[in-house]
Amino acid sequence: MKKLICALLISLLVVAGCQSNEVVKETTPSSEKNIVNKEREPEADDTMILYKFDNQNFTVTHKSNSLVIEGKDYSIIVEETKEKSGLEKGKYQSIIVEREGSTVTSKLKFTEEPDKINSLSFSDTNNYLAFTGFYSHLGNQLYIIDLNNGGTIDLLEKLTGLGYKRIETIHTYNWGPNKDVISFAFGDPSLSNLAIYDLNSNEITVIPTKSHFINTLSIMWHKKGDFIDYVVEENSDQFKLYRYDLKKSNFELIKEVSRDEFLRKYKQYTPDDLS
Repeated sequence: MKKLICALLISLLVVAGCQSNEVVKETTPSSEKNIVNKEREPEADDTMILYKFDNQNFTVTHKSNSLVIEGKDYSIIVEETKEKSGLEKGKYQSIIVEREGSTVTSKLKFTEEPDKINSLSFSDTNNYLAFTGFYSHLGNQLYIIDLNNGGTIDLLEKLTGLGYKRIETIHTYNWGPNKDVISFAFGDPSLSNLAIYDLNSNEITVIPTKSHFINTLSIMWHKKGDFIDYVVEENSDQFKLYRYDLKKSNFELIKEVSRDEFLRKYKQYTPDDLS
């Protein structure tokens, strides 16, 4: 009996050892590099009860002359400009969006070519795609593509039309739940204004705030869309959580936020980074 038990134990150890040494190999075409899987899973904390979470999984592939982003039912190709010299890195000249089951192919050719495409996010309705292009002399600019007709919206142009002349960057953004509405923060490295853009009415509402913010780190929509919470930086490394009531047009301070709490709870609500 003891010999039988010993034989069974040895067999189990051999099988376990074989399983632990199993290797799965992936083949990558020579023209591709830096394949990144962006699978966002929400952290299990109390914020998930309050906030809308965008779980937009996709794969980013850096090719020799383009950036390819593939999701469940879409493909985005960001075309790179040819290098002008052996030392100068090419910029991105256009972005093409193709969706499964749609006859519309959306293409945006940049008037001024960005150095990098930083992030992207689809609206809850899947009618629009928002993404940021980074310019070394300016900062992040937010573009929106209408996936139904291929049209594009440059928020910088719209804000300039409202009288905001010195806009250097879009700090962050986030789509609202179940509607074509997006909240974003804009300004420069020392000033961050908060705004809401309703794409159906084509109206931008700049939120009046009594405090001066130098940066906005995260924008969180409540699941029903009645409130928006903002994690802002008032002074260097001093973060606070403010809430805007859309029905009452009321903006109030909720609490102070530590850097650790921001990283642990609120950073997951920032747009998907493509790096």
